[in-house]
Amino acid sequence: MRTGILGGLAVAVLTPATSDSCAVIGTGTQAETQLLGILACRELREIRVYSRHVDHRERFAERLAATADIEIELCDDPEEALSGCEIVVLATNATEPVVEADWLRNAAHVTTVGPKFRDAHELPLAAVENRRLVSDSPQQIREHGKRHMLYGHPRWNDIRHLGEALSAPSPEEFPPSLYLSAGLAGTEVAALHAVRRYLCGDSGT
Repeated sequence: MRTGILGGLAVAVLTPATSDSCAVIGTGTQAETQLLGILACRELREIRVYSRHVDHRERFAERLAATADIEIELCDDPEEALSGCEIVVLATNATEPVVEADWLRNAAHVTTVGPKFRDAHELPLAAVENRRLVSDSPQQIREHGKRHMLYGHPRWNDIRHLGEALSAPSPEEFPPSLYLSAGLAGTEVAALHAVRRYLCGDSGT
């Protein structure tokens, strides 16, 4: 849930409020929590989902219908799922790209939750070009060093912290963006602190 909340927050601050179509590639727990995080801050008009196994797609749709009372369009092809969508979530265990950069709408926001290593990554490197690069922990990404898929890439030093987007004024125009989820464990402490303050009052006692 913590990772999903951060993904939802990224969508909230990196995309226009009018962005209301979402494609999800993957049907596991990470895909589900990312979608729930987005739904917490956006009313989506259209949701499309693709994974390799038909039964996984169907179970995913059933779970979300029961949890969030939403309808999901199940797609037999990843390109069909991405077509025209303004928000794209990649949440797979794939060790090679699951989509092609040409399938992404030019202005689309992309979140990648799965592998991001030099020899195993779900995102095509071409999708990095011309996108604003943001992460919940650029420091953690850089700790991967040569193992990370972007190490040595011209954009390696362009990854900014999500907190910078939170503190900046809302732009009039939103550039296409890429959120590199690192799954920063320390955010659980901040989340628990916020919940405690909510339940116990501002004093936290």
